[in-house]
Amino acid sequence: MIYLIQLSESDKRILISLLLVLILIFVLVGYLVKLIKYLLKVQGDYVEKSMYDILDADLITDKKHFFKVSWEKNTRKFYFSARLPVIILICLLAIVLIYQTVIEDYSWDFFAFYLKEAAFKLDWPTQEFFGIQIISDWPSIAKASVFYFDKFDAWLTYLVTLTGAYAIIHFLLCSISLLARNIRTIKVGNEYFKKDLDELKKAKLNARQAHIKKPTDELKEYVKEEGTK
Repeated sequence: MIYLIQLSESDKRILISLLLVLILIFVLVGYLVKLIKYLLKVQGDYVEKSMYDILDADLITDKKHFFKVSWEKNTRKFYFSARLPVIILICLLAIVLIYQTVIEDYSWDFFAFYLKEAAFKLDWPTQEFFGIQIISDWPSIAKASVFYFDKFDAWLTYLVTLTGAYAIIHFLLCSISLLARNIRTIKVGNEYFKKDLDELKKAKLNARQAHIKKPTDELKEYVKEEGTK
């Protein structure tokens, strides 16, 4: 406590800034973890729903067959989910190549130029804190963004960049979802087809204690008559 009192006002501001940054990082990491857990749960539910009826009907009796069928379902879902971003990326590439063919210039320099002009730069003020340069205040804009809305190649650059970013993110989410489904498939398959001697012993004991006497014809007729009343 005495050490904090001895700090200067600028040092105290730096400590508060560091504390706020750490809190922000923890919050962002927490939400990211929640998002990943939600994604894993949703994709895990898909595996269980898609395989439940098949297992319930005893159409799959071994782990290898279970993995094959579930992975095939997961891959098919990935295909239908990921084909849209792939088609978008192919169309964007085709548009750019057609444009380059028309102007007879296959250089990508105009992309680099317009993206560099659209980017902005921040100037972060720093201050020495125990021999370390640490950000001490909010940044100022060192370079503002410049957009060229009167040029076709600039519009093409903005369109391809934004749409391409969406397609890439969409495709990555589809890939992560596929990985989550496959991981859930492996976990469920290993648990469902696990060979447990204790469970086998209990099942055999229960089978011996179960009533397996076949009903007589008279009893069948009685049940049938009662069911029609």
